Amino acid sequence: MFAKFDKNGNGRLDYEEFALAAAHRGGGDNPNVSPAFGTEREPPLAVLGKIRDTLKARGTHGIRGLGRVFRRMDNNGDMKFNRSEFMWGLRENGHKLTPSEFERVFRYFDRNNDQCVHYNEFLRGIRGPMNERRTGLVKLAFAKLDKSGNGTVGLEDLEGVYDVSFHPMFKSGAMTKD
Repeated sequence: MFAKFDKNGNGRLDYEEFALAAAHRGGGDNPNVSPAFGTEREPPLAVLGKIRDTLKARGTHGIRGLGRVFRRMDNNGDMKFNRSEFMWGLRENGHKLTPSEFERVFRYFDRNNDQCVHYNEFLRGIRGPMNERRTGLVKLAFAKLDKSGNGTVGLEDLEGVYDVSFHPMFKSGAMTKD
């Protein structure tokens, strides 16, 4: 059975081989399980990599600019985009993806098969993991806050490191120190 799906005979099932096998096993009414793309498409990570590369090339305007485009397109304020809106939003932001790549990304982020991509899920997914430097800074900040060293930050930890006297709501009298 394994050899039947190991098309290149390397003794391993890559994503494309596995996806094709799963698609042929029947996905019911799930539109995300379809052999329509064949085996020549890029894995989702490669397509996401292309999007990330375009965002990185735009520097600080990358994700911020993408957010601006999507917010401008979201006329009803529901933070969801259908296929057409999603495709045009990415294109307007400078992403040069094939129709197949757009479809792969759309299907990847349409987790509940409602034919919409939720903006916040897309941004979280496209950002990817933090780099080592940033992860190190987050760990340092957390260690500074976690005075008790128990792996969690509670109110007792914050009392010693956060001065509420500069907070606008404390200054206005709308909130107390507690």
